[in-house]
Amino acid sequence: MNEELTECAWFDRSQLERLDLNPLTRDTLTSAGLLGGGDDDALIRQEIARFIDAYNRGDVEALVACYTDDLVKLRQGGAAEAKQQTADRIRAAFRTHNGKLTVTVDELTISGDMVFVRGTLHVVLTPRSGGDPLDVQRRYVELWRRERGAWRVARTMDNAS
Repeated sequence: MNEELTECAWFDRSQLERLDLNPLTRDTLTSAGLLGGGDDDALIRQEIARFIDAYNRGDVEALVACYTDDLVKLRQGGAAEAKQQTADRIRAAFRTHNGKLTVTVDELTISGDMVFVRGTLHVVLTPRSGGDPLDVQRRYVELWRRERGAWRVARTMDNAS
């Protein structure tokens, strides 16, 4: 496990280059435009890249560290979730499935310590015991907030594409 990925925090491009990302993850993140320089736009894209990498590694703790403590997550067809409920749901899914997440950022708008992000996501959940994978495609909206120098997701909502 990459120790540098255990929490969402700011880091510069030189740190990003040192991360031990697998080639597929690095290529995916690069082609999606999620790796970048040192301004806030690039920092948010780097945090999104870290979130994707944590998800694809099945690292629930690193994934949940990307959320604020007061997270509100609104999922297609589900009740609103707080941070702990989100962690429990993801942990349960990862016990029985391997996940592969890809994300496209269509819009990213920064205003002070808040960021609005809109795009699409694609999740493939493959049962560990075999069988057909579950293919999920969604549109999403996220509000990120800078807290104690780190960007974290405070609100997120998704629906069917």
